[in-house]
Amino acid sequence: MVWHREIIYTIKSLWAMKSRAVLSMLGIVIGVMSVLVVASVGLSAQDLIISQVTSFGGDIIGILPGKSEENEPPPIAFGVVKASLSLGDAEALAELPGVEAVVPFVTATERVTLGRKSTVTSVNGINQQVQILEDFKITAGRFISDKDVARYARVAVVGPTVANSLSPQESLVGQTIDIKNIRFTVIGVTEERGSAFFQNQDDRVMIPVTTAQRLIAGIDHVNYIRVKAKEGANTTLIKDDIAKLLRRRHHIQDATKDDFSVRSTDQAAETLGNVTGAMQGFLLIVTAIALLVGGINIMNIMFVSVRERRREIGLRKSLGASNQRILQQFLTESAAMSLVGGLVGAIIGTGFSYVVSMVVRYYGYSWNYFMPVSYVITALLVAAVIGMVSGVSPARSASRLDPIVALREE
Repeated sequence: MVWHREIIYTIKSLWAMKSRAVLSMLGIVIGVMSVLVVASVGLSAQDLIISQVTSFGGDIIGILPGKSEENEPPPIAFGVVKASLSLGDAEALAELPGVEAVVPFVTATERVTLGRKSTVTSVNGINQQVQILEDFKITAGRFISDKDVARYARVAVVGPTVANSLSPQESLVGQTIDIKNIRFTVIGVTEERGSAFFQNQDDRVMIPVTTAQRLIAGIDHVNYIRVKAKEGANTTLIKDDIAKLLRRRHHIQDATKDDFSVRSTDQAAETLGNVTGAMQGFLLIVTAIALLVGGINIMNIMFVSVRERRREIGLRKSLGASNQRILQQFLTESAAMSLVGGLVGAIIGTGFSYVVSMVVRYYGYSWNYFMPVSYVITALLVAAVIGMVSGVSPARSASRLDPIVALREE
């Protein structure tokens, strides 16, 4: 019953200084909102990254240029370009047991033109085995053949997005497009596939890898190689065989001096999950500072409130209110402000995270919305605790006031 009266009195007190209460709660609102948004978006981004990396299945092995430790991102992730992989490496890897397909990649972003229409898209130099690697079909025309690769053919297979951008009314197959002012004949259009490995598979142009090396990128190496293991094959053994073969080809005696990195999709997912988890943790710590700032703001407001309500405190104590009751009153007020601010922040944070998920989905990504109830409850509890802790000092100051001195205050 005592707590019932205290709560009613707290509501009346906060309503009497509602403008100040709203301002004091603002820091808690921002803090809780920021923490929940970062947590929700972080979980969704982590899920997206892992799903994108594993979208081709667990039997894909990537060979990237440059050395990196087992649980670290390769140099290419930091923008460091190495020219240590070649077409010869890819051809040699195809002879290993347990390997179903090997695809070297040369990538670039270029403007593709047909008459007066143009689009900027990803241009991938590949070989004919990419169909096995990525498991897609051709809806019109044919795909690039091994003869096209061998003779540096100026032929291209385009995704449906590129086809619709350049020739929405008629088939693009048989027409000639320009890439870097070089004419390519379109020989095929792929089926709609969506995004994988953070690349829109529908918005790209594929050309023979040899042509991409010579005419588009002007290089004699490849950017990376992907290997597909046969069904039931041991990917760990295949990775070991790949590393041994590349060391022989690159004349490397010491494994610590490798100029390449071999990663499976499972490893890549684990590594990226660790990286995104660490980034999310760092951002949560940064945003949690806003909660502390909100607590300090409540403390300042409560100190001001104590000074302005000295006569009220003196009157209550003269009528029999104990130091404990006065302490409880101000602690309840500070906790109430934090809890209400936390609730408002949770509502805004949940809504904002949902809007973010809708926007990302609109742009074609498979973005799942995450907002664990445990996160919301934890954020509210932390907000309430911060409010109570912030109110301890002002509350103790109020409870220790001499009623006679307090009643003399103007």
